[in-house]
Amino acid sequence: MDRTSEMPDLPIAEQSPFRKVVRPRGDRRPLYVLVYMQLLENIRSGQLPPGSALPPENQLAKMLGVSRATLRQALLVLKEDGLIINRHGSGTYVRHVTPRRGFGLESLVSVPQMLGEDGVEVVHLKLTFESPDSLVKEILKLQNHELLVVLERVYAKNGERLAYAITFAPNTRLVEPVELHSAERVLDYVDGGLIAHSALSVTRLKATVAGDFLAKCLWVPEGESLLLLEDCLIGDDDVPLAFTKTYLRTDMAEFVLHRGKAYVGGALDESSARHRSRHR
Repeated sequence: MDRTSEMPDLPIAEQSPFRKVVRPRGDRRPLYVLVYMQLLENIRSGQLPPGSALPPENQLAKMLGVSRATLRQALLVLKEDGLIINRHGSGTYVRHVTPRRGFGLESLVSVPQMLGEDGVEVVHLKLTFESPDSLVKEILKLQNHELLVVLERVYAKNGERLAYAITFAPNTRLVEPVELHSAERVLDYVDGGLIAHSALSVTRLKATVAGDFLAKCLWVPEGESLLLLEDCLIGDDDVPLAFTKTYLRTDMAEFVLHRGKAYVGGALDESSARHRSRHR
C-alpha cells in the first residue's frame, strides 16, 4: 500500500523563506542591500506575514550566508522603513501596517479614525477629575472655579498598542449631556460629540521619546521615539472646548499631510483668511 498519499503536505509556514544571498555578476551594491531586498520581498510576498518573528540574528545570518554586521545593517533599514519592530527581550517582528482610511493630519477626526478605525480598540481607560495646572489653564483659558474631566486611554490594534491619549475637558464646557460617572460614556463623548461640535483644532506636532510611564503604556523600550500631537479643540464661539495630548508610536502608524502652496504677501481665499483671523 502506498502510504505517501496519506502524508499531509507541510504547512507553508514551516518552509523557510530564507536563502543564501548570492551577488549577481556585475552587481556592485553593498551586500547589506541585497540582504535587505530579499527580506523586503519576503515581507511583501507574505512569506513573512505581519506579526511573524524573525529568527535570532546569529541564526538568520547563517541562513543568509552573511555576517551579523551585514545583517544588522539590513535590519536597520527595514526598521527605518517601518517594516519591522524590535520588542525588548522578545525579538524582531514584522509589524502590522495600520490601514489608512484617507484621513490626513489636516482632517479633524477622532484618534480611532486617525489610526484607521477598523479593529482599533481601547485597552486601557481611566477617568479622573482634576484641578488644572498652569499650562492647561492657560491653553484652555480657564477660570479658577472650573474643574477638568480627564480621560486617559490606550488604543491598540491586532494586539499592538498604537497610541496613548489624555484629554482635558472643562466640566463647564461640555457641548452635550454626558454621564460623568461612566468612563465609557465620556469616551463616546471625546471620540464623538466633542469632535462633531468642534469648529477647528489648533495642533502642534512634536518629536518626543517614551519615558517610564509611556514605555509601560505602549509596550516600548524607554527612549523609543514617539510623535506627540497636542490638539486644542475650539468651538464655533472661539472658546476652547478641550485639550488632548496623543502620543503615537512612529513604528506602527504613518500619516499623510496634504499641503498646498503658500501665497506670502498675496491674497488669501475667504476660508483661509477667516481661519487666520481667528488666531490673531
